[in-house]
Amino acid sequence: MRGSNWIAVSAFAISFVIRLIALEQTHFANGWDAYFYLVQVQSVFDTGAMHSEEWTLFYPLLLSVASIFDYILSIKILSALLAASTTLALILIAKEHSKHYYLPLFIACWSLASPELTYFAAQWPKNLLGLTLLLYLILFLKKENYGLAIIFLILGLFGHRLTAILSIVYFAGWFAFDYLNLKLITVGLLSVSVLLTVLHFIPGVFSFHDLGRLSGLLNSTPIIPPIAFLKVFGQSKVDFSWQAELWILLFIIAIATALTIAAIIKGKISKFPMLTIGVTLAFWLPVYNYALDGAGYRFFHNGALLIPLLYCLLFDNLKLNKHSRKLILILSSILLVASSFTWRSYDPTLHDPPYNLFKKITEQVEDTWSAGKPELVIAHKALAEFFTYHTKVDAMPWLPEYKINRLYRMAHVPIPGMPDYYIPQGYVDLAGPYIYLEELQWQRFVKSLKVNESDEVVAEFGTWKNPANARPAYLLKN
Repeated sequence: MRGSNWIAVSAFAISFVIRLIALEQTHFANGWDAYFYLVQVQSVFDTGAMHSEEWTLFYPLLLSVASIFDYILSIKILSALLAASTTLALILIAKEHSKHYYLPLFIACWSLASPELTYFAAQWPKNLLGLTLLLYLILFLKKENYGLAIIFLILGLFGHRLTAILSIVYFAGWFAFDYLNLKLITVGLLSVSVLLTVLHFIPGVFSFHDLGRLSGLLNSTPIIPPIAFLKVFGQSKVDFSWQAELWILLFIIAIATALTIAAIIKGKISKFPMLTIGVTLAFWLPVYNYALDGAGYRFFHNGALLIPLLYCLLFDNLKLNKHSRKLILILSSILLVASSFTWRSYDPTLHDPPYNLFKKITEQVEDTWSAGKPELVIAHKALAEFFTYHTKVDAMPWLPEYKINRLYRMAHVPIPGMPDYYIPQGYVDLAGPYIYLEELQWQRFVKSLKVNESDEVVAEFGTWKNPANARPAYLLKN
């Protein structure tokens, strides 16, 4: 197995370098959440306490790196390390699953070339930490090293909420597996699926459209995950290599599902493939709503990083003869070469907030502070966090639940010139479609719009770019 060890070490290093190069395409921090993390780190170093208390392992890791490097470089390094750790975990699981080095080699090259992993590392490093901990939990369950499995289960509880729940389910399922009648469960689920599909076409009985009544997690009609993602994200933002990866993942999960059902019916299914196909299917069910700020959208991306585990199941059904081994080596070589350019699928100018614009806005607002700084500024997500990081003045995408004297807002104006009709004085034009004004003036402006303008115009000003909701209870400081 020395070959597999060499593959693991080399792939870890290459994955780190590839992702760091991708993240260094911009001198700003990457993704929509990065400046929230950096505000936390900055607050710890400046005041000794977090800006918003959050018990997760991500911050001790980020603080450790930030004690050596500057803040922005630190989050890039940590994100690249987490991507490399994900690559390593996938390889180690493959190595544990197969006595041949062909499976670890192929999964290593797949992970190196994965645009999805690069994008995920840029956007959700804290979520990626949770996924990495889940993968190591799976690894030690496979190795039957239950002491380390329990340690990673506990660590996973402090990694990320979504993967913490998944870790508990996977851990419990591992030990409950031998007591389940999988054949009966499978036949029952298939029967229910067929019945619901038939009833969908019978008027007045049941319709998949009824699912839309549930929380925003579910869609009213069945979807195909890659198509739903491309539709909501924008096909022009997803290059050929990234789209190819997603369609291959859909093919993999479909084949793996069919093989798993066949194995269950034959009574020849084991823990690892059963639990793994269950987890990946749960993330890629064709019933989720893929709103960009919804749970279904995040499910899709988490599933895309876990589906490569199903290559273990596919290799179990592959005869490793001379021709198949040659094919694996050819495909691995193609993926390895592709990894030299697929990292460009992540494009900060397309996929990240317009931080250059936010920089100009921040500087313009600071220029208005000759009479004193505000106590709080309201602005939409990403802009608020960028602003707080650079000015150390609190900004948030919520209405405060308490009275503030000097309360201002950086408002988004989708219809140019509209403020001139209702607030001809007292606001400052900023770069792009933004203005800066007192919150009381903004509320009067919104009230005037509702009285004098059409619902369509009011809706234009009522998007997430102009926060209008009170801060939820779960975000309040103790």
